[in-house]
Amino acid sequence: MMIYAEQNKNRGSFTSVAKRYAYFWEIHAYLQRRFEITPVDAILPSVTLYALSKKLTLQGYDSVIMCVRSNNIERSLEYARFFKVCRPDIKIIVYGDIVSLLPRFFMQYDCIDAVVTGGDYEISISSYLNYIEDGISQKLVGVYVQELKKNFAGSSIGDEWLFTDLDVAPHDVYSKMVIDKREMTITVQRGCPHDCSYCLATKMFSSMSRMKDPQDIIGYCMKHRSKFDTYRFFAPVFTIDREWAKDLCRQMIAAKTDFKWCTTTRYELLDDEELVDLMVNAGCYKVSVGVETLGDSAITIGRRNKLDVLGRVAGYVNKYPHDYDTQTGMIVCGLCMLGVPGQSKQDVIDMFSLMEELKIRIRPTSYSPLEELALKSDLTVVEIEKYDKFTYYDGGIENVSANDYFRLLFNPHLYREIFQVGDSSFIESGFRQCDRFIDGKL
Repeated sequence: MMIYAEQNKNRGSFTSVAKRYAYFWEIHAYLQRRFEITPVDAILPSVTLYALSKKLTLQGYDSVIMCVRSNNIERSLEYARFFKVCRPDIKIIVYGDIVSLLPRFFMQYDCIDAVVTGGDYEISISSYLNYIEDGISQKLVGVYVQELKKNFAGSSIGDEWLFTDLDVAPHDVYSKMVIDKREMTITVQRGCPHDCSYCLATKMFSSMSRMKDPQDIIGYCMKHRSKFDTYRFFAPVFTIDREWAKDLCRQMIAAKTDFKWCTTTRYELLDDEELVDLMVNAGCYKVSVGVETLGDSAITIGRRNKLDVLGRVAGYVNKYPHDYDTQTGMIVCGLCMLGVPGQSKQDVIDMFSLMEELKIRIRPTSYSPLEELALKSDLTVVEIEKYDKFTYYDGGIENVSANDYFRLLFNPHLYREIFQVGDSSFIESGFRQCDRFIDGKL
């Protein structure tokens, strides 16, 4: 059995739909080709601990695979403990983004038999399921096995991951949860060489970038076109290989695909007008880029001097004004952070006013230094859950109250009211003039 346990109530379950496809259903699609797997998402109202335990106790399951994330740790551990009471012989293996960050935290629990510690989830879990069947430890990869007290190095499946099996996944339930659109997530690229302290992409899928074959992407999306309004092309850095991204877009244009899609990348890797043109013509309506912060903090050294690049990218995109009703044109969504160590009020004013001038949608989160967790001992579930990027608070911004901090987080366009600044704040701050950024002249 493969389970995604209930999450806490910090945020609605609909916010995790995209990750459910990428972290749960795509892993399931690979595993089900090799093993008999019963997938269960506890987001469904019919799923209860009683019902799961009854099924495990009365039917012949030999293992439970649990997808654990920072917002469902407590419930996952509750499940595991009770499963072991009902079936002491059953083997429980855990994986997920928070497991990749904090494998030792999960190793301490007697109710967990194996912890995925490295490599691609599919091959790590497969190796442990094979071990349960044949007892041959030499083939184990990417897992820590409690009974052996040993960790095995991870391995990769290259670009052989699979997309969600929509005959099994409750996509209709997910679509009803997400407001205004039926969106499907497929992973088109894995791996990230940047390993940022506030991101788990590298820890989950390594620093080695891998891309799916364009024909696999196009074939899957067109096959299921009637089920969805849009697709999310899940990728840590969609344009890390510009030639691959251009080839995908050209093939989509040639195939006359009629669906809209969105993705994520770094803005300095989008500094290519031809690439932006191809993405728009291939149906991309939104690209999210990591602006992070403009302050002189340790996490942005070297990026403050790339504002000319951000300006050029905005200029390329702003040739295609976005229309919400028809989903034509393109939006740049700027992923930025509040509460970064050393961040000042002026840094936030500079950042938000620049993004407004460049017509970049502002999407802030709270800076949560996830890597700090890995350095701490005696962690608790409550402490880990505090690091949620929408609710984390540890001093915030100097001379800004907690109330104003979260007002900014919830509605960044209140910054002029909160900081009592006028429309000229950006230019007065000493940065180059915004109109030159917009025109792409820098």
